[in-house]
Amino acid sequence: MMTNRKEAIFAMLAATSIGAIWSGPLPFHGSRAMSYFVKFLDPKIIIALDHFQDEGEEYDQFDKIVSAAK
Repeated sequence: MMTNRKEAIFAMLAATSIGAIWSGPLPFHGSRAMSYFVKFLDPKIIIALDHFQDEGEEYDQFDKIVSAAK
């Protein structure tokens, strides 16, 4: 759950280099949609940003990530 940034590309390349499947729901999706993605994919590892900034506005993702991972 990462924004379009270089770290997302690095994480995707690392994951696919070991044969993992990469799926990147955008953090702008609500917690319900992110929960659906997590349950559908049943991931072993989640790589996510806990917060990010877009057009000067700060977004805190920590609670969404925790609720989606449950």
